[in-house]
Amino acid sequence: MLAHYRKDVFKEFLYNDYFDFEIIAGRNYKGIKSDENCGITFDYLSVSKFGHDLYFLKGAFRHAISRNPDIIIATGVDFHLIHSLLIFFVFRIILRRKFYWWSHAGYGNQGRPGHVIRSLIYRSSSGIFAYSNAGRDNLLAMKVRKQNIVVVNNSLNREDYGYINNDVFLPRKAQIFNIVFSGRITKTKKVDILIKALKILQDQFRFDFKCVVIGGGDLSHIVQLSKDAGVYEKVLYTGEIYGKEVHNYFLDADLFVYPGGIGLSCLHALSFGLPVITSDNFSEHGPELELIIPGYNGDLFHNDSPNNLAMKINEWRTRLLTNRDEYRSNCIKRIKELEYLPDHMVNRIIDFLKSGMAR
Repeated sequence: MLAHYRKDVFKEFLYNDYFDFEIIAGRNYKGIKSDENCGITFDYLSVSKFGHDLYFLKGAFRHAISRNPDIIIATGVDFHLIHSLLIFFVFRIILRRKFYWWSHAGYGNQGRPGHVIRSLIYRSSSGIFAYSNAGRDNLLAMKVRKQNIVVVNNSLNREDYGYINNDVFLPRKAQIFNIVFSGRITKTKKVDILIKALKILQDQFRFDFKCVVIGGGDLSHIVQLSKDAGVYEKVLYTGEIYGKEVHNYFLDADLFVYPGGIGLSCLHALSFGLPVITSDNFSEHGPELELIIPGYNGDLFHNDSPNNLAMKINEWRTRLLTNRDEYRSNCIKRIKELEYLPDHMVNRIIDFLKSGMAR
């Protein structure tokens, strides 16, 4: 899918000086907002089998055959995406074209058989763009050749970076401690853990705070939980907003809390100088977790523990009272150190493709 947060990367691909890119994607995938101005879109055919949702992008294979490309890049090996596996088999195994995967490079959740097949596919490809050093290490453990791997990290659109578009060191308008969560409201995000932690902050730690919950989805359960916990008046539910609409909420916040598996939301918050607290269940998180250094620009709380989350929030409240600018600087330094920026991401991919064509 043409993810809205990947718009700048897609445009840099389309206007680069070395390759003629064409981007193919689905019109709608799992409810994620899509920007269809960056490519060609087709409808998905989806079926449920053995408890899994399987997807086939109608028209993608036929279009690829008609275009006859020199290089194909596909999102990471996912056994739910039947069209990607078919295109890989035809273009890489039969036609011997250059074929790359752009991937988290994880082991997947299909057990030993899935791990073996995934390893074979990656080893048979021309190369893999891994999102993180952890992904690279996984690929090396799968016996993928080192020269076939490049770490490209991840990125957002430039308009979503706090420090690029704002002065994140300006004094905050709010006088009370302000916590923010941003993400689609689903069960896996565990916003209920945050609401329960807020009750503990109110009843046990007894300091004044407010919390902003940004995101669409099924809010009814969370809203009712906050009412039952007696913290409803301290929580603002904004619903689904994007881009500059989010900026004011982030600029007025002290701390970003994401109780479930975190991904690009981590990068988004850090770019505003917001320390990030998330769970210590590493299996839940995306590769962007590597941006967080506990005690430096964020922290990890015991998974599913509202008590421990409340304690961590209270600890960071104390830290930020005296060293706010230092921690904000740490957040931004970490992004720059790991180069989680769209131009760096595109340059690494283009350079790797150029080196592959020379081999």
